[in-house]
Amino acid sequence: MKKQELDQKREEALRRYRIIAPLVEENLAESEKRNIRWLIREQEGMSSRTLRRYVAAFKKGGFDALLPRERKDKGVCKAISPEALLMQQNYEGSYLPAVQSGSSSSWREKVIASPARHWNGTCGSRD
Repeated sequence: MKKQELDQKREEALRRYRIIAPLVEENLAESEKRNIRWLIREQEGMSSRTLRRYVAAFKKGGFDALLPRERKDKGVCKAISPEALLMQQNYEGSYLPAVQSGSSSSWREKVIASPARHWNGTCGSRD
């Protein structure tokens, strides 16, 4: 990982810690925590779920658990499944019924000329 990228992740973890710091104090009453959570959500524009995830992550793994993680599916196209692409390749050139009103040939041409036809396995890339 590049130093600049690591620094950015640490900055984000520090920002997250600053947000949740009042909530991780152990001697706060539940009513105080509830008020603090409400204030944080209002000031930060953060959902309750995100706030709970940050607090739980910190309690479980400390500061390092607040570092942003890379998506497990990074670089994988999520718009078109490999199965759908295989089906499209198997049926390429076969009859496509007109579903929309208007010229059916123009609709078929749009489907066959779609970007999915040129997909090479990476998101946003074409042959």
